[in-house]
Amino acid sequence: MSNNEGLDMVPKPMRGNSTIILWIIGLYHANAMKLQEVEQTNRDMFKLLTDSGDGIKDVNKEIKKVTDRRTELLLERASVGTYLQLQELRRKCVIM
Repeated sequence: MSNNEGLDMVPKPMRGNSTIILWIIGLYHANAMKLQEVEQTNRDMFKLLTDSGDGIKDVNKEIKKVTDRRTELLLERASVGTYLQLQELRRKCVIM
């Protein structure tokens, strides 16, 4: 193991001690696995963020449509109310 250049994580003076090498490699492996897990979590979170960003845009479009339709209905209701009031006045005028 002492001539293995792939063991950069092991300091050169310790490369002759196989117990220390195995301990350091074990730590390195554990940390590499944790790093992979964190990187995967970051990728998953980024995907969720991207997907939710698109979803938020869609929801905002839908909110605008519903708000516009609400405004139309309120105007229509006001027009119907005005029409009914005029009909009532007209009826009263004919009766008198």
